[in-house]
Amino acid sequence: MITEEDEQEIRQVASDINEKAFYGKIIRTKKALNNETEFSKLSPRSQEIGYVMQKLFKAFSETNKPPITDITFYRIGKMLGRGAFGKVNLAMHKLVRKLVALKSLNKSALTDEIQKAKQMKEVGLL
Repeated sequence: MITEEDEQEIRQVASDINEKAFYGKIIRTKKALNNETEFSKLSPRSQEIGYVMQKLFKAFSETNKPPITDITFYRIGKMLGRGAFGKVNLAMHKLVRKLVALKSLNKSALTDEIQKAKQMKEVGLL
């Protein structure tokens, strides 16, 4: 029988292994960015990470500022909810693997100025 402390220790070890594997993938992807044939051999997920890394490197080298975050930085998952103006999906940042809620708006639902003002107020709060 496994005690609660043993289970916690097992979870920590598994988490450490996953973290090391992820950072190993990042290092391999970074090395492959300079070689097109090596980059094409990477898994699709590693290639996604590579494209995000390329955008970051390009932005910092040209402007010395981070790029504007766009939808290509995220992998979109299941829908969490739907509202009057759009829907909310679970998403994961491709590079840092952070889970976020991603809200997408239906522009055709924003017909009058009052609705637009409500949405802009919500954006300002976030």
